[in-house]
Amino acid sequence: MAFAIKTAAGEKVLLDIDYLASQKSEPFAFAITDRAVFIPAKKTLALTNDPYFFNRVPVTDVREVRIGRLRPIFLYIAAVVMVVAGLYTTIGMFTNAYGGDIYGWPIAITVGGLVLPFVARGRFGLTVTHTKGTYRWKPPLVVDRASKDRVSSILSSIVAASRQAGIRVHDERAG
Repeated sequence: MAFAIKTAAGEKVLLDIDYLASQKSEPFAFAITDRAVFIPAKKTLALTNDPYFFNRVPVTDVREVRIGRLRPIFLYIAAVVMVVAGLYTTIGMFTNAYGGDIYGWPIAITVGGLVLPFVARGRFGLTVTHTKGTYRWKPPLVVDRASKDRVSSILSSIVAASRQAGIRVHDERAG
């Protein structure tokens, strides 16, 4: 990945994190120094293999770093649609509406719809507000405890480094 921190003379790196949930997910990187916050970005028309880079935002331009609860309403709606569609096709499959062929996909979609609300519950995301805009990171949906703990530790280390750099922090997990 091309996430490279370019620091000035005497600048101290407080945090440098890389996270890749899976080979198919988008990479996440974040860095904080005592003078700047490095926000990940992606080139839109990149002809190279690696279109990712860091935007340097001075600490004086950063208004707030916020760890906030992600609203899972769209994932709940997707879960209901998955359960209904999965049950409908499963019932049709077992009543020979599809010519007697039995497939595992309808059952898997039903089970996935039943599991999705539990996976989507309790997720937190990162929002960095600065003078030129806002950066938001929604961590990918992860099922296993180790991945959830890794995302939580990343968010905790971002909060700690932001406080150390003198940036205003609002963490909804604390309250």
